[in-house]
Amino acid sequence: MLMLMLILMIGPLDLFAHGFYCDDIPYNDIRAEDFVEYIDLGQQDFEVQFMPVKKHFAGFDINLINQEEGNTGWLLFEVRDENGHKIDEMKVDVSRITAGEWYKVYSNASLKKKRLYTLKISAEDCRTTPYLQIVTPDY
Repeated sequence: MLMLMLILMIGPLDLFAHGFYCDDIPYNDIRAEDFVEYIDLGQQDFEVQFMPVKKHFAGFDINLINQEEGNTGWLLFEVRDENGHKIDEMKVDVSRITAGEWYKVYSNASLKKKRLYTLKISAEDCRTTPYLQIVTPDY
C-alpha cells in the first residue's frame, strides 16, 4: 500500500516540487560570443518577464561577474504577477555566490504554469556591485 501511494504521488498526482526556469548549462560550455551583455546592478535593476513551462516552479539560476571573493551585500529578487502584485521576494547574501558559476535562487511562490510573471533583480549595500551576466536566449 505504501509503495502504491508513493508511485501515485511521484507519477499521476505530481506532488513534488522540481524544475527551475531554465536548465543548467555548464558555464565553460557557453561560447564567448554568446555572452551578450552584463547588467551593472549598481547602476540599474534588471527586469525580465517569464512564463513557467513546468508545474512546481522552484526558482532561478543566475550568473554573476565582477563578484570578488568576500564581497558583502545583498541581491534582492522580486516576483510580480500579471497585475503587478508582489507574490514573492528573496534576499541572497552575495558572499555566497561565486563568479562564473550558476547560483540557484529558490522561490516559495506557487507560480502557475503558462502565466506571465515579472522578475526584478537589484543589489543592496554591496561593497563591490556584481554584474548580472546575460547570455543569448538559446541558453
